[in-house]
Amino acid sequence: ALIKQVASLMSLNVDAMQLAGASWREQLAEAVTFEPPRQATTARALDGPLLGGASPPAALSLGCPFAFAGFALALPWRLLFALTPPPRVAGGWACFFVALVGIGVITALVGDLAAHMGCCLGMKPAVTAITFVALGTSLPDTFASRTAAVKERHADSSIGNITGSNSVNVFLGLGLPWLAAALFWASPRGAAQEASWRDRYRGEAWYSEAMPVAFVVASGDLGFSVAVFTVLALVCLAVLVARRATVGGELGGGAASKYSTATLFTALWLGYIWLSIAKTEGDPRLARLLQQLPPQARALLGA
Repeated sequence: ALIKQVASLMSLNVDAMQLAGASWREQLAEAVTFEPPRQATTARALDGPLLGGASPPAALSLGCPFAFAGFALALPWRLLFALTPPPRVAGGWACFFVALVGIGVITALVGDLAAHMGCCLGMKPAVTAITFVALGTSLPDTFASRTAAVKERHADSSIGNITGSNSVNVFLGLGLPWLAAALFWASPRGAAQEASWRDRYRGEAWYSEAMPVAFVVASGDLGFSVAVFTVLALVCLAVLVARRATVGGELGGGAASKYSTATLFTALWLGYIWLSIAKTEGDPRLARLLQQLPPQARALLGA
């Protein structure tokens, strides 16, 4: 009774808090519980109901060892995200922000581990970014889009997830840090920091002693990669429009159209990877190919 009186004075919903606590305990229990995959037994002797109306027993799937290995690898992350407050707490805002922080921590770990791997393999940071880092951060979105494509009636959710994810990466992932850095360097800097800044960029072609100290992001080979990505993205959009006119939808259709589209998109991705790596590594074959293009095309590609 005392607890209810205190809760009423503080405008707290005791029932909602109890349900949230139960949901939290259920999350933790599910995180540490391994459920092996099972398949229905197909033996003729077990066809039909058993004594007492019981169903035939289910046999362990042959993929059980692999499922357990995956469970063991995912257990730390399952426990981490099981600590996320249930949606009943604070109207779902606590769940949203805690999950956002967890995703940010994992993304930072993926980036750091990929950078160390690239360093050990002798790969340049730009190559590591478009291979290991891109795969590590984009595969979850790929699986989410695949699930949406299978379960949803329309392709809006699956394709919208891709465009929305890239928008977050570009506008928030790059925009917010660059905005913070620009504001930091816009404020007056000391003589030591200005000297360090000028020593760092003095060897660049665009640098001049008259320019003020400011936040700088050297493009490097970014212009070429963005240009190639833009061209290939336009090809993808053209394919989706063509599928809408011929097949009747961006996704699905007959086996020939599905597999041919998937093969084409995979080839475009591999082509983007190859062209970006070749430009970063200074491949002479790509340099000779770019020299054959008109000057306007080379300027457009940043070459």
